[in-house]
Amino acid sequence: MGLILPQAAQAAQMWSKLAQAQGTLTWGVKGDFSLAWVEQPGGDWLYQETVAPPCALLIAGAGHIAQAVAPLALQLDFEVTVFDDRPALANPERFPGGTRFCVGPWERLLAEPMPRQPAFGLIVTRGHQHDALVLRHWVRRPFVFLGMIGSRRKRQMVFDQFIAEDTASRAELERVYCPVGLEIQAVGVSEIAVSIAAQLIQKRAEHLTRKQQGNAPQRA
Repeated sequence: MGLILPQAAQAAQMWSKLAQAQGTLTWGVKGDFSLAWVEQPGGDWLYQETVAPPCALLIAGAGHIAQAVAPLALQLDFEVTVFDDRPALANPERFPGGTRFCVGPWERLLAEPMPRQPAFGLIVTRGHQHDALVLRHWVRRPFVFLGMIGSRRKRQMVFDQFIAEDTASRAELERVYCPVGLEIQAVGVSEIAVSIAAQLIQKRAEHLTRKQQGNAPQRA
């Protein structure tokens, strides 16, 4: 479908703001073909469109799983940031263009503020100890989705420890998807990455649906 905008050149500032959007913005075409921001639903609009920045995907760990997931996530319009304490792995030589990196001691990395847009978290570090360290910091953060690599046995062991230590509540831990990825009988790194990417698509769609339902006008 194409859209002809007779007065598009007069809205240069609007296009610039949309291109740099840090939050959700809605613009539209009025009955006289002028362009303006839509602040309330209804009115004399010929066309409306909502633009939102890509969801963020924070990947803890720069190993094989992360290297396989990142290119898929970028193609799916996620903004990808990789966290690791190993600069030999977390660098542009191992990840596609567009990937962002946070490299340094885990204590500093895990203190990084959350992005402004909706964020998804993926924990795929080099071992149980580091996975638990990241989860300890991320479990109470407002992620739309938080997944961690591992078996059901690992999930039970880590969750029981966190509850015993009062690190997190059972309700908070129930929001963590472990093992991460849809159950598609994945074998090997590439298939595991596909299962994770599919789950990211699923959870993003659910999030957007909830958001649209929450913004819908209430009927009398």
